[in-house]
Amino acid sequence: MPRPSAIKPVKGKKAYVHAVIVADAGWGKTVFAGTAERGLFLVCDPEGTLSASSLGSEADEWIIRTTKDLEEAYKWLRDEGHEEYDWVIVDTVGGAQRILQRSALEASYKANPGKRDPDVPSMDVHQKAQIQIIKFIMMFNDLPMNSIFTAHPMHLEDDEGETYTLPYVHGGRGEVAQQALGHFNIAGYGVTKEVNGKEVRRMYFSHAGGLRGKDRFNKLGRYKDDLTVPQMQAIVTGPARTPVKKTAARRPATAAK
Repeated sequence: MPRPSAIKPVKGKKAYVHAVIVADAGWGKTVFAGTAERGLFLVCDPEGTLSASSLGSEADEWIIRTTKDLEEAYKWLRDEGHEEYDWVIVDTVGGAQRILQRSALEASYKANPGKRDPDVPSMDVHQKAQIQIIKFIMMFNDLPMNSIFTAHPMHLEDDEGETYTLPYVHGGRGEVAQQALGHFNIAGYGVTKEVNGKEVRRMYFSHAGGLRGKDRFNKLGRYKDDLTVPQMQAIVTGPARTPVKKTAARRPATAAK
């Protein structure tokens, strides 16, 4: 039998960052993601990107309101958008899941108007949204570009009553969140600390006090203070590509609803 063509060497493989950033509202998840050079926000959360804009982010945004919007964004980035952008930023993963759930609920009610409540999702609607959010995480992380998903924290207890924190992805008492976490090579958990009388935004990349940090590159250490996306990229994969001047025509702007 000839050697299968699917076998490729591990050494020299192109390394993309696929990160999930978990922190409470107001910590600065969107501000951090907005430091990405050549970044495109897929805005799935009502909080929006005002915080990143006010601090000088040069990223673009695409407002996502429906499952169709998510699918269109993925297809455009897959076919041509990855040449224009280095980073896709899904803000937030919980917001994306709510969009998927709402689309599933509307479809379910339309198919069974006399049997389904238009406002209360049934078990099958929950399950569909849980399956779809994992699917979309995998799809966006399979693009030839870097990705960041922001997430609110979900606090759970293990069998011994110890509290631990995962990205907020609803389903299975943390099982869906654990599954989602497995599809990222970096998981950063943001907290606020006071260091030498100064408040810093600290991001943990290892297990610390119930935070399930992660760094498959094994380069970020236990934590970093006041980190930016270019700094993170330089540490794990090398310097970011030199930004190019933006063109006047923007495909995402016409696609946004």
